[in-house]
Amino acid sequence: LIAYSAGLAVPFLAAALALPRLQPLIEWLRRHHRWVQVVAGAFIIVIGVMIFLNTFARLANLFTFVL
Repeated sequence: LIAYSAGLAVPFLAAALALPRLQPLIEWLRRHHRWVQVVAGAFIIVIGVMIFLNTFARLANLFTFVL
């Protein structure tokens, strides 16, 4: 139970310690939130179309050397 609790606490402690360093990034995301949403949505749509047309599988085959 101690190991489980420690394993659960470590990511939260790491996030709490990293928060001051991430503050500029958080502020940037707050200012540009709408554009981040638009770009992410467009990316998801493009990936969906690629999966539908089976071009995503061909693209993935080009990167098999990484795995």
